[in-house]
Amino acid sequence: MLMRLGSLRRLQWMKHARKSVIHVFVDLYRKGLIYRGARMVNWDPQAQTALSDEEVIYKDEHSKLFITLNIM
Repeated sequence: MLMRLGSLRRLQWMKHARKSVIHVFVDLYRKGLIYRGARMVNWDPQAQTALSDEEVIYKDEHSKLFITLNIM
């Protein structure tokens, strides 16, 4: 029973945290501090998150680049 209560509290906290993150993001967007621009995003597929430029270790690699475009 104790394990189930802990899981329920964690889910409630995660729901609250998600709402808080969305609220702050929308607030910053409305203030013009977040915008969409044409720049590269450093995406970590393993951690499923974006990385800052300072966290990236660059390595030259010769390979093919595939780009998917969504055309409306």
